[in-house]
Amino acid sequence: MPVPHYYFDIRDGKALAVDEEGLSLMNQRAAEIEAALSLADTAKDLVRSSSTDTRISEAASITCGCASKSGMLRM
Repeated sequence: MPVPHYYFDIRDGKALAVDEEGLSLMNQRAAEIEAALSLADTAKDLVRSSSTDTRISEAASITCGCASKSGMLRM
């Protein structure tokens, strides 16, 4: 049975980072976990690189869209 392929696009409130490679994962639950980990890593990077005044509002505006070849996933 083929393994589903998922794409994770990250929007940080200013820009959209489109995932053109994606990942092959066993199921939607694995994709949900990967999306959560991606969001956490992006938020950590943003907090490290931002001033105190902007880091909380910018970190709160990060989103991750996850899609497979069959369309967007609801998480």
